Amino acid sequence: MIIDKLTIRDGMSTKTFVFSNGFNLITSNGANQVGKTTLIRALLFAMGENVPGTQSFDFQSAKKEFYLDLHSDSSQVKLLRTANTLRLRDGDSRDVVSYVLPLELYEAKSKIWGISNRLVSDNLLGACYIDQDKGWTLLNRGKAIANISFNIEDFVSGLAGLDLANERAEIKKIEQETKRYKFALGAAGYQRDVLENETQPIPSEDSNRDFSRQQQLLMHASYLKKRINAMKAVQKDNKRFAEYIEHLKLRIKDGSREIPVNRENLVGFEDQEKYLEAQVSVLKSNLKETERQIDAIQIALNNDGRLFSPGSDLDVIDRRIAGLKIDSGTLEKGEKELAKQKKAVKKSIASQVTICEPYRFIADTIRDFTERLGIYEAYSKDTHGPLTNNLKNKSGSYYQGLVFAFRLAYAKAIEKYCYLRLPLIIDSPRSGELNRENFAKYMHLLKNQFEGWQIIVASIEPDEIPADHTIEINRSLMEDAEINMNLSTLW
Repeated sequence: MIIDKLTIRDGMSTKTFVFSNGFNLITSNGANQVGKTTLIRALLFAMGENVPGTQSFDFQSAKKEFYLDLHSDSSQVKLLRTANTLRLRDGDSRDVVSYVLPLELYEAKSKIWGISNRLVSDNLLGACYIDQDKGWTLLNRGKAIANISFNIEDFVSGLAGLDLANERAEIKKIEQETKRYKFALGAAGYQRDVLENETQPIPSEDSNRDFSRQQQLLMHASYLKKRINAMKAVQKDNKRFAEYIEHLKLRIKDGSREIPVNRENLVGFEDQEKYLEAQVSVLKSNLKETERQIDAIQIALNNDGRLFSPGSDLDVIDRRIAGLKIDSGTLEKGEKELAKQKKAVKKSIASQVTICEPYRFIADTIRDFTERLGIYEAYSKDTHGPLTNNLKNKSGSYYQGLVFAFRLAYAKAIEKYCYLRLPLIIDSPRSGELNRENFAKYMHLLKNQFEGWQIIVASIEPDEIPADHTIEINRSLMEDAEINMNLSTLW
């Protein structure tokens, strides 16, 4: 799939960026923070991805629209992205399909890229985009950008069509339980701090129970007071109503007699007054008994050697945590057991992933690319290969080279198993500790191993990029934008 052009509309201003089928360079001729990264992210945003804008360019603004044209050998696609909506049109057809994002992102990506496997679709960005911030640290698990993740086990199992739903559900369950254990252990640690810093004796279990009961009674007393006030308000309203009726001096005819209307002959008025008075009396009696119980509990608490008062919310929490029975040893054992279970499930997943053909292809491709970059000898010492968890000994330009090799291998796997060449989008490849010699190896690898692919690189150093087409941004992304009142020309 090839990106042909991106048009950004900001209010009435529009600007179009045209891309070639080959190697594209987005440059600012040495200047930073003028819009290179914004343009890169705008491409992804226009494809439907939930990527953030930059500080100076908010993608979610109601004034902004992003029009993207793409094509493959057999199809053309037009996309229109606004804040939370993506509209798609095939070629010259006027039929439009709308997707609500991010809710229908999977459906939209399936239509754009022709990939039906959800695990592959969810991991696409990690295979085609290297972000200037997080991208050069993502090897095989982690964030591609913002909250968009990549996981190699999911990616490979998706390519291979492996059904690992039970294992994933088990890991999710273990992770949820682990969070509960960590929370409980955190409470245990906090309890120790409370006990160590306590200047007064900790209340007994009976005192804690009495204190909880007292809090309930205080809430009930507050409720009773509100009911009493509400009843009294009704009584006042009734009294004002009766006075108003008498003030009008209304009279009714009963044969030849005229009878004045007053509170004494309003049907049901006196009965309602008596009912309300009785209700207020009952509520007051209940309130008096509730307050008596509150006072009795307070006396008992004071006699227990600790003066209790409602205090602040944190004081209440401290008292309750101090009274909990928490066995840290048992909790720590439970957490360790969950860690063992998770490790066993992950081992089961790895054993299934590593024997499938897509994994072997990715491993062989990484080996080829690391050899071309001159880092295979160091990489080969890690026996876990593409599934490595050992990142401690990987740093600097060596680690950056590994990231480059791994991520390009994922793109090659998409081509082989999904019959799709993704546009490769790379932001700021000279970031970090990469010197000119190693950077030249990167560019040589791209140029020779990805011939016929669309490559889009953003860099402040244009002389080192073997570009077929260059987009220059000198001051800002929307510099030299045109005023376009005819929106039909964009869509």
